[in-house]
Amino acid sequence: MRILRTPDWSTLAEFVQLISSEASELSDKEKKTTIMPEHVLAALESLGFGEFSADLQRALEAWKAEDKAATSSRSKLKGKGGGMSEEEAVAAQQALFAAARARVWGGAEAGAPP
Repeated sequence: MRILRTPDWSTLAEFVQLISSEASELSDKEKKTTIMPEHVLAALESLGFGEFSADLQRALEAWKAEDKAATSSRSKLKGKGGGMSEEEAVAAQQALFAAARARVWGGAEAGAPP
């Protein structure tokens, strides 16, 4: 099996389009307006990519467990007022945005590509 060192973005985009189209058809058949993870897993199976299903199912279960824990933590904070004033929350958010910009742009000026 050949491993790509640099991804072929057009092939990846076509693969995602194929899977999402099939998942959309499956959700339409169920009269659903939202594509659910189960639709994506079923689309993989029906298109012959079933070998990915087990790994994706494990990733989905892990994400659900993490999301449940995070939701529980957020609801606990919400009941306590979050422990921050609105001004403190805005300041913390701005600091997080600045840190994210610095990571993305590799320490360059905030908001400007290197």
